[in-house]
Amino acid sequence: MKRACIALLSLAVIGSPVDAQPSGDLQLLTPEEVAKLEPELCQPASSFFQAMTAALPFLVGSRTADITPEQIALVDQHKASGRRKVWVLRLPAAFIDERTCDAGRKNWVGEGDDRRVSQGYRLAVIMLSDRIIPLSLASKGEFEQGIRARIYLENEMRNPASLHRAYRIFSSVGLVDAIVPVPQRCRDVPSEIPGLVTFRRIDPSVRSWLDCEAFSDTQLFAKKLDELTYDFLASCSFNCRVKSNYHGWDVQYLYHHTYLAEWQRIHERLTHFLDQHTVYLDEDGTNAVAGER
Repeated sequence: MKRACIALLSLAVIGSPVDAQPSGDLQLLTPEEVAKLEPELCQPASSFFQAMTAALPFLVGSRTADITPEQIALVDQHKASGRRKVWVLRLPAAFIDERTCDAGRKNWVGEGDDRRVSQGYRLAVIMLSDRIIPLSLASKGEFEQGIRARIYLENEMRNPASLHRAYRIFSSVGLVDAIVPVPQRCRDVPSEIPGLVTFRRIDPSVRSWLDCEAFSDTQLFAKKLDELTYDFLASCSFNCRVKSNYHGWDVQYLYHHTYLAEWQRIHERLTHFLDQHTVYLDEDGTNAVAGER
């Protein structure tokens, strides 16, 4: 099983008086080094392993207590069209809870320049009052005192219009800018969470198993930017799974629904965490480095 390449630098400690800080020199990548990065290709595991991970997804993962720095290179590219976007993070391996090839499934379609590769990583953290630490290294006291969160990273970058369109579709308010517009089934209304809206059926008598109130144990929330335009979308039951983005790159956050009222502080800290561990980033066609935006 192929893993992302390991960065050749040392890490003295995990955490700091503030949020988790990369220790030592967080060496940036040169354009030549970035050009050589390619997404990992996963070879299929046995049919038995694939059946087990499909039936019991909690078995998928490669958690470790190793603090050796590991490099994650997310590459969104389609060589035939000339599209190539790269996001590189470098962080202690203990933060990484699941890697692209852990499920033992082939992660690409097509061949040659038409090949499209899917990458996915999961980071597991505990947010304490003064720092963020890996979940795998948390003591019982830190586990009980902190906020447990997971960050899902994908190798897909989309422009703001595309992101807003996706959140609108997921919220079931309708694809209003389509050639043949889909009628709105739901509308946003103020929620009990400050700064967030939720969604309700426009006509309670017109129901669909796909609309915003289809599942009684799930409620949708969003931060509204403008009419039918949302910054992120949170689907909450026991946990909240938040569809969001990091400078256009698809990310998701997962944390217990009781912390949704603290969404602004949580999202700011998780974004800051990604900032601290980003060593290269393509953003809206512009190459940028964390800390230099």
